[in-house]
Amino acid sequence: MLTPPELHNEQQTVKTLLKVVIVLIVIALIIWLYRQQTTGELADKIAILEQENTQLLAYKKSLTEQHESVTEQLLSEQQAAAVQKVTNAKLLQQLNILQDSVIELNKELSFYQNITQGSATSKLHVRELNITADDTQSHYYHYQLVISQGKKISKPIEGQLTLSLIGKVGQDTKTLNINEHQLKLRHVQVFNGHIKLPEDMEPKSIKISLIQKKKTTLSKTIDWQVTTSPAQLKR
Repeated sequence: MLTPPELHNEQQTVKTLLKVVIVLIVIALIIWLYRQQTTGELADKIAILEQENTQLLAYKKSLTEQHESVTEQLLSEQQAAAVQKVTNAKLLQQLNILQDSVIELNKELSFYQNITQGSATSKLHVRELNITADDTQSHYYHYQLVISQGKKISKPIEGQLTLSLIGKVGQDTKTLNINEHQLKLRHVQVFNGHIKLPEDMEPKSIKISLIQKKKTTLSKTIDWQVTTSPAQLKR
């Protein structure tokens, strides 16, 4: 049997242990409540972040699609501009060609109006000689010769037309046969041909002669002159 002092000490020990247990329970309860609160806040935060992340991904996808659309539209516009530039250049080139053609056609019209309206001479004569340089070959030239007459005739004028080049080779003057054409003319006849100029020759003039029945009935010498106008149209 415990003595009163021993009983008192044992009661004090029990009380102390009980206090410790109560303190431990309170501490555990506080820790549990803190953890519950922290876990809830973190879960809410994670949910908010996931929602924001989903929104950002959707916005990024929208921006990517817009960028691709703008890039495609820009590329299409650049291609269209390039095509338009080439088209404009071709149209400008065609316009220049047409303008040159109009000039030549007006010249042709004036020429034939002179023939038909009687303003041209009635005699057989060399009306025009045009010489143009060949752009593709050096020392090569093209010529266009126009012979006309204004008389009313029942039969065409026939004969052999010869063209000769007169030029300087050093100190000497030389004559070079260029070409021969068959004349069969009523009002106007046009002859086209080319000239290969010798490298050592300096051209001075072109001599045009018409032989009919072994007689020279027309002879004319024209100074060598290369035209810079557009190439003559074939009449």
